Amino acid sequence: MTDIYADAAEFYDLVARPLWARKGPILAAALHTARTDLGPIIDIGAGTGCSTEVIADALPGAAIVAVEPSPCMRIALSARVALRGLADRVTIAAATADEFTLPQRIGGAVVYGVLGHLEPPQRTRLLADLAERLPPEAPVVVELMDETAPPSRAPLRIARTPVGDHIYEVWSRGTGSESTTMWTLTYRVLHDHSVIREVEVPMPWAEYGLPDLRGEAERSNMRCLRIAPDTAVLTRKS
Repeated sequence: MTDIYADAAEFYDLVARPLWARKGPILAAALHTARTDLGPIIDIGAGTGCSTEVIADALPGAAIVAVEPSPCMRIALSARVALRGLADRVTIAAATADEFTLPQRIGGAVVYGVLGHLEPPQRTRLLADLAERLPPEAPVVVELMDETAPPSRAPLRIARTPVGDHIYEVWSRGTGSESTTMWTLTYRVLHDHSVIREVEVPMPWAEYGLPDLRGEAERSNMRCLRIAPDTAVLTRKS
């Protein structure tokens, strides 16, 4: 399997802090109905562990399964788990959403940065599997494309972070059809206003919004509630 995050992993945590300063509290609040007494929290697409860390802080003592297919992202995930002292609570699964076998019971789930990578049948199967194992009122927290600020197909700077004597920037641009867009993320390292490194990362991602999620959630016997422009919570219907 090609690791589409191999070139991005180096930069992710350096530029993600402002993003997670906003997203972290939203995710933490959405997890308040999790049933950690009934099963682990499944973090599908855990990446470098930013979401895993939020889950661990929001739900002290909860068992967490962090599912991440990218070997490069898992290096940072493993380091975060070790440095935060979470090795007794976090199990790391090297698998895609398709490959991972869910436990029979779960206390909730987090699905950030994942659904746009999946084909519709894969999304339907994943949501149905989660619903089957989910207690009533326990959440599946899903990241959506922000419909109030849709990404531009023209080059757009989405992050800028000073790191020592350098400035790290992330730019995004998109091309493709209405349903699937190949986004290109460009990571630039600047020194004295000059670009000294540039890495381009192709990133296939479906323009997957709230109407799509609501339809698929309904077919999986789940309710869908938007709680932020780019976040929704699914719960199983009784």
